[in-house]
This record gives sequence, structure tokens and C-alpha cells, in this order.
Amino acid sequence: MLLLDQRLIHETANARLAVSPVQKHEANPLFGEDKPWEVRYDNVYPNVLWDEMQQKYRCWYNLFLVDPGTTEVPREQRAHATYDAQRPREHGICYAESDDGLNWTKPQLGLVEFNGSAANNIVLRSACGAGILIEPHDPQPDRRYKMMYGGEWTGDYQSNSTVRFSGDGLNWSAPHRCREIDAEADTHCNTIWLPQQNTYVAITRLHGGEPFEVETAHRLERYPAGQRTVGLTESADFETWSKSIEVLRGDRMNQTYSMQIFPWDGIYLGLVMMIHLDTDLVDCELTWSPDAVHWDYVDRGNPIIANGATEGDCDWGCVYAATAPMATADDIRVYYGSSNNRHWSWRDNYLCLGTLRPDGWAGYEPIDPDQVATVVTAPIECRRGLGLTADAAGGPVQISVIDEDGNLIAAGEPIRADVTNHAVAFAESDLLARLAGRPVRLKFELRGAKIYSVDMRE
Repeated sequence: MLLLDQRLIHETANARLAVSPVQKHEANPLFGEDKPWEVRYDNVYPNVLWDEMQQKYRCWYNLFLVDPGTTEVPREQRAHATYDAQRPREHGICYAESDDGLNWTKPQLGLVEFNGSAANNIVLRSACGAGILIEPHDPQPDRRYKMMYGGEWTGDYQSNSTVRFSGDGLNWSAPHRCREIDAEADTHCNTIWLPQQNTYVAITRLHGGEPFEVETAHRLERYPAGQRTVGLTESADFETWSKSIEVLRGDRMNQTYSMQIFPWDGIYLGLVMMIHLDTDLVDCELTWSPDAVHWDYVDRGNPIIANGATEGDCDWGCVYAATAPMATADDIRVYYGSSNNRHWSWRDNYLCLGTLRPDGWAGYEPIDPDQVATVVTAPIECRRGLGLTADAAGGPVQISVIDEDGNLIAAGEPIRADVTNHAVAFAESDLLARLAGRPVRLKFELRGAKIYSVDMRE
């Protein structure tokens, strides 16, 4: 159980819930714009998934195939000019694959002609903001790969929520329009399946609030429909969807741009991109939900994928989280698209990778490092074993089992190491077995440590 789930927490003292920023991989960037048709990845909007059917990592990414604002201004002239998203522009979806998730190839697919040749890795032309879902066990083999995107960009952008299906992730069905979603979805859409509710949930973009305009880092921006917000729509069959509703927003100067959602340890997590209009930079924050419908920030204002520290770094300007982070035996892989310059600027764009320790999304740590922090859970049904995931090499974590009224039942042995699902020991080895089935609270006392998750287990 992730302790960021606020339903688990009864009270805290001198403790704050803090995200743990990803550690950026030394191999970054993993790939960039190195093909003639890869004019500008723009936001990349990557979908990096492990495909168990093909036993490889697969990446579908978004880009501009045509962008005069990039191709018609030589690099040596850009320092003295302002980027202009000139029309006509054309978007597209490209594909890459990897055996290890680090070394990527862009195969010549022979599927889509561009500039007189199909010797490229283009999967679709014009589609913008595509999110990919793989369902290996779909009884219809030709629907095991599902795509949703917000519109087409051929010449100018046309918002038009659309789904497609595929049996291999490369050859896609004709577009099925979903106008009932009613979203201005110029963003990275993504979908998940909720088995308990027997429904799909998709994330898109809406706008809300009063019209306004603001002077940003590069230009005057107008928002006649209000600020960007996160929208959500549902479907039982991936073809007919509900009208989208707002589920999360920032503020006028720090707007939600896109959000990737995924199930994790009994709850749902989201990686929400935040565009900061005063700097024109984009970073990524963490959100959570108990049901994939009601969303909140975990540590508002503190990014889990931060911008690079030095101007010109491959991810200094913008970061855009990929679909579906994945757990390995040693860590959590969080892929993301990146750029080395501001959102509304010329920029080189890449695919990058960050990692987290197991369950290391966010945890409780002391506010005042010189004082003990205390975290007490809501009542939890006791089981025969208790595991803890924490970073405690810098200070101890003391775990106690208390009753619903706060009375001490027993204290565990202090933990003074970085641990993952570590079995908490008690002086009475059969203590938890004797308490099994009873509601208890867990009390954590920590100094110089951070606690992430607990596991009540048989």
C-alpha cells in the first residue's frame, strides 16, 4: 500500500508527503530527431510499452512531419528571430523498438509514403496526440492494440477525438470518430481499462474558467475558453464514449497540459505535465486517484520529472511523460519526451529515461530534520506479516502497532537501512499472527528517513 494514498493516513506530526524526483539515466537522450522526416518532435508524446506478445519494448511517438517554422529558418539565424508555427503543418506518428529499452532502432516499415518514399518508420500521417493501449487478451485479435488521439493536423489543426484498432500495432484500422467526447484535445490522450468497473477511461484536454490573456515569456497568449484543464471520458467498448468532464486543473499561470494515468498497487497514479507561462517551461508533477475518476496532486508545485539544470540540456526546456511507467526487478522505469528549449521556441527533442526506487513515487519525510516525524495510519486489518519500503540509511524508522485508540500493542525493531518490502520484526515473533483479522493502526516514527509503502501480508 502506497502511503501517498490519503485514505490510509490518520494523522501526522512534523511530516510532509514529498515526491521523489526521478534519477535521469546516464544514457540520455536515448534517441532524437535523426531522420529527414523527423522535422520536429515538438512534445514527443511518447508511448513506451513492453509488448509481451512480441517480447520487446515498443515506442509510438508523435511529431511534425511538416513544420515550415523549423525547416525554413536555418539554425544560425534562430538566435535573432522568434519561432513561428507557420502553416501548413502536418503531424504524424512514428515507431521505434528495442530489446532492452535503452538502445532503439527505427525500422523501415514501408507503410506510409512521405516525400515519394515509404522507406521510413511512419505509422500514420496527420494524427496528433496519439495514446496507445495494448490488450494482449482481447478476444478480437485485430483490436489488441488500441489508439486514441485528439485530432488531425494537416495544414491546420482540427480537433476530432478519434480511435483506431490494430492487430500488430503497425497496421491500423480506418478512423472511428468520437465527436461525443466534445473535447478540444490538442494533447497526449491516453486510455486504461478498469476491470472492476468494466469500462475504459481516457484522459484528454478541456478548457475552463473565464477568458483571459497573458504576456508569457515569448508572446501574448489568449485563452478565449479559459485555461487548459484535464478532461476524462469513459466507454464500455472503446467506440462510444461519454461527454468529457473536467477532473483536474492548475491555475492560469501554471496550467495542466497533459496527463498520463496508470494503475499502481491498488490505486491510480497520474503524471501531469505543467506548463508555466512565466517561463514557458514544462515539467511533470505526480497525481493520484482512488478510482481513476477523482484526481488530486500529491505534492503540488514540486516536479517528479524536473527540467534539466543547465540551459541547453536535453530536457532543460520541456518534459512530457510517456504512457505507463513499468516496474522491473530493481526499479521503476519512467520514460519521457524532452526538449532543450522552451515550449514556444525552436527546440531539439528527444526520448529520455528516468528511474525511481521500487514504490518510490512519494513518501513521508520530516519537515524539521532535527526532530522526529510521526505518521499514524487509519485502521488496517492486521495480517500475519508486515513489510516496509523506506530509505532509512540516514536515520532510523521505528514502527509500532497500536490499537484504534492509540494504545501501544508492540514496537518493532528499528530499521536503519534502505529497504524494499522488508519484513518488520517484533520481539514476539507470533505477534501479528495473534492479531490477524483485527483492526490496528501503524505508527511510524522517523528521523533522517523517508517511508514509501507498507505491505500487510499473509
